[in-house]
Amino acid sequence: MDMHNSHSGNILWDHDKRFTQTSDQQTVKPLAKTTLGNADADGLMTLFMNNPATRQLARNIVRFKANAVLGALAYKAHENWQSNKPLTNITPINAHDVMQASPIPAFTPDLANSNEGLLLVALMKATTAVSGIAEDSATRHDQLLNAAKQLGFDSLDIEQLSELMQREIPASEIASCVNLDKERAEVYLAAYTASSGSSLQQEFLVELASALGLPEGLSTYLERQADLGIAS
Repeated sequence: MDMHNSHSGNILWDHDKRFTQTSDQQTVKPLAKTTLGNADADGLMTLFMNNPATRQLARNIVRFKANAVLGALAYKAHENWQSNKPLTNITPINAHDVMQASPIPAFTPDLANSNEGLLLVALMKATTAVSGIAEDSATRHDQLLNAAKQLGFDSLDIEQLSELMQREIPASEIASCVNLDKERAEVYLAAYTASSGSSLQQEFLVELASALGLPEGLSTYLERQADLGIAS
């Protein structure tokens, strides 16, 4: 399959520099320059289970690999979008769709050792950061750090993840971590499922879709397909 629920973009930083400067001159490491990435094959499920916004989804897809589910959702949404199928006629994906979904490919060499586990952590961080509720964001950040430990991230990984949690991760930076159309759709879907639906998070999703360069209307189909989930 050629599609999945998420996003893409271009690297925004100087590859000859290990760090970049924020507007307040605080030294931070760009998302794509971290070395996080020790998640197991289905580490996405662990991350889903540690985020309240995606916990129910994880319970619904527990019999499948989480990345395969995201891939099937994205592929079906893209297919429906291309055929201009009415949103009211869209149906949930089924077990066959999931089994046919290709796994998330490795990201480009520019991303060092980062993988889908890190990217999803960053997406969840970004969507919770714009929730507008400080206590809610702090709680979810703790849950994501706990998920990273469960995924087997080492002390350096945890340190780098903690740094990510202390700053804003803009949509443009997330988009810069992926290149393929399939990955762009997958990233958007991951962000959508991690969102609780607040107005600020909706604004973030619009920014993310733009940063990823998603074709007009595709995000609506991705969201609709995600809402329908998997047929029992």
